[in-house]
Amino acid sequence: MEHITGAFDPEATQTLCVAFDKVCSTIAERDRSEFVKELIARRVIALAERGERDPDKLAEAVTSSLELHRRAMQ
Repeated sequence: MEHITGAFDPEATQTLCVAFDKVCSTIAERDRSEFVKELIARRVIALAERGERDPDKLAEAVTSSLELHRRAMQ
């Protein structure tokens, strides 16, 4: 598993936390395994590393990608 090497300032870190929480709130509690939460975190971080800092846009993008993944698995 790859490790994230970059660092975010406190404001960006707070933004990532808000986005992570927003995405998690869209998933039923029973479906929020550690694997799913790690996947969400990694996707939020990857988008933030590309420059996105709007927590709503981060959450929307991650939620959309999870929906696409879920549909592909059905």
